[in-house]
Amino acid sequence: MSARIDDDTQFVRGTRPTRAAEKISDFQAGRPKRPRYLNPVAVEKWNEMVRLLSKRGTLTKMDGSALEIFCETYARWRVCVDDVIERGPVVEDEIVNQKTGAVTTRRVENPSAKLAIRMESNLRQMLSSFAATPVSRETARRVAPPKSKEPEPGTVGWYEKHPELCTDMLPDTLEVTQHESATEGNSPAVDAEICDGIVDVGDIDANDFTA
Repeated sequence: MSARIDDDTQFVRGTRPTRAAEKISDFQAGRPKRPRYLNPVAVEKWNEMVRLLSKRGTLTKMDGSALEIFCETYARWRVCVDDVIERGPVVEDEIVNQKTGAVTTRRVENPSAKLAIRMESNLRQMLSSFAATPVSRETARRVAPPKSKEPEPGTVGWYEKHPELCTDMLPDTLEVTQHESATEGNSPAVDAEICDGIVDVGDIDANDFTA
């Protein structure tokens, strides 16, 4: 059996480090709640990231804070990029001589371009933490599926999950249904439709419905 090599060596050789994906994480999958104060650009990026990460099976509710920082940074980066597109990478800057008051103009690099470059570096690091870059995505580990919530006893969902208990509850169900029928003026046929969502109507004897 050959010795394992580290991920960096595998990347240089052109192979993919997929060992991390072989084991399911102990954390449960879930969608974090989106903050209400995000601006429209951040909201759009949030929805996109949540959809993609959830589909891949690597998103948890605990990722909300990191995702919020990423989306806010992305929105600010878009503002800088739009300014560079509108004014160009080089802009004119006016300098006033404090002694003479003379104004001179010089061409300098657009400050938005500098900010955009700085934020791009931060965005790449954050994308790597989400395993959302060409290299880091191969190290993504799927999280455990969320646990299904047990319906409360007595609800329709509870009966659907435990159909074997419907027969035991049948006499009480019929008694309540007949009482509601007498109060509301419903016919036995209507009562049968009501019970149809809980028990199989075919298992009920028609003689059980009394006028």
